[in-house]
Amino acid sequence: MMKKKGKTIGAIGIMICVFVVFSSMVSADQVPITGEPIVNIILEPQEPVIKSDIMFTATILSENTITDVRIVVQECKEGLCYLRNNESMTKINTTTYQKMIPLIKDDSTYISYYIELESNGQWYTYPAVNLTLKTNGDSQNGNITNGNGHHKTPGFEVLLFIIAVGVLIGIEIIYLVKKRLR
Repeated sequence: MMKKKGKTIGAIGIMICVFVVFSSMVSADQVPITGEPIVNIILEPQEPVIKSDIMFTATILSENTITDVRIVVQECKEGLCYLRNNESMTKINTTTYQKMIPLIKDDSTYISYYIELESNGQWYTYPAVNLTLKTNGDSQNGNITNGNGHHKTPGFEVLLFIIAVGVLIGIEIIYLVKKRLR
């Protein structure tokens, strides 16, 4: 009877770890939900240079009809941004929209951009993203922030995975210790 209980505890521990790992791999911002559309933006080039052209490609997942997609791009320096009108994006297919935006300012150090879209008569505005511009002689990579000046830190899923493995190992150690004490 005790062996069966220990195996049950081990199986529950494994199921919990598998759940944690898989739930961390499928983040909420990648699963289409009813309501607000999900937007993913890709820039080409990924590390733009001052006074260059940037192709913005937005992939939009939505159960509802998208009637208009606009991108707002501002060139900025030291926290001050030049005014810029929002630009309508061209529909490429059912989920993809594109717009080429020329950067025109000599003294810009970063750009701030965000998407606005209309779906079923309601407008959605997504958080701004800041991207450091490279100069022609710059060898450093662009520096992406989340709009608040804080750097995005990839790898949160790795932390969850490490915790899940630690929990699994802890459960197995407890099981083995209890087994030896009997």
